Amino acid sequence: MREALNIKENDNGFELTIPLLEVTPKKVVVHDVVHDLNNTEQKILEALLKPKSTPELLTHLGYKTRTRNYEMAIKQMLKYALLEMTIPDKPRSKNQKYRLTQKGKQTLKNSNGI
Repeated sequence: MREALNIKENDNGFELTIPLLEVTPKKVVVHDVVHDLNNTEQKILEALLKPKSTPELLTHLGYKTRTRNYEMAIKQMLKYALLEMTIPDKPRSKNQKYRLTQKGKQTLKNSNGI
């Protein structure tokens, strides 16, 4: 049961208590990952059968520049270990590429029904 918004008057004015909402992850399980792939993430997985740079991925996605959608997809996929950087010590390197991890390969296999 969610806690209600609470307002109390005190000597200094008012005290406002705002309950925090629990965020429930979307459901697709890959080992210990609970995540639902969006369209951009799915396309990135499919593009990374071989390591690719950001410009190569953007071209594959049909984007001319980095979009927030792209940035969020990469960030989520790194967080869930679906992909990894080829040069993790230098994330901003001009030679940086992304490649699928084992989890990423398994997720791609599961999502394509192979």
